[in-house]
Amino acid sequence: MKFTKKAAFNYAQLRGLQKYIKDTKGFIAGGCFKDLFLGKKLRDVDVFFQNEDDYNEAVQIYNHKCSRKESKIKKIYTNDNCTGYRNSKTGINIELIKSIFGTPEEIITQFDFTIVQAVYFNPPTDEEIQFIYHPDFFEHLTLRRLVVNPDMPKAVATLNRAFKYAGYGFGLCRESKIILTQAVIERGVVEDINGDLYFGFD
Repeated sequence: MKFTKKAAFNYAQLRGLQKYIKDTKGFIAGGCFKDLFLGKKLRDVDVFFQNEDDYNEAVQIYNHKCSRKESKIKKIYTNDNCTGYRNSKTGINIELIKSIFGTPEEIITQFDFTIVQAVYFNPPTDEEIQFIYHPDFFEHLTLRRLVVNPDMPKAVATLNRAFKYAGYGFGLCRESKIILTQAVIERGVVEDINGDLYFGFD
């Protein structure tokens, strides 16, 4: 998949995201862009990393923020997938993801739906901050069309999240229904299906 790359400053909706990755080597990816471009209140921000060292460095930076007396950032949990923080003033959750590492393109290639295949990335060079997204991101978002990624890693988890997105007003297109149904049937092992329900990157 060849993703579209644009300078982030072209999108007013993305202003304010930089503070979540300031001083880190992380990048923001996933469902937050759906809310931003639909004009909804931002609820959570998922920060991904290219490697474990970058993740550990970011955790140290966030923990230092938490230690400041006047800080609004509070650590709320740590699990096998991420370390979570919350801004007590805005109510926004920030998750530093450790269950998967890779380049921005590698990460969003594994996301279930085109409407979450987007990333806000600050290159390590002097390049401008980039917004990288699926070529059909804006069309599918506007139409509220839920289109699955044929290379989804866990079909049952994708089906489970499709119900969640239906609650947001997004519907699976006909082709996606066929692809997803076939993928779930091929999965077919009850033990594996139970595990899949708790897997996901969006």
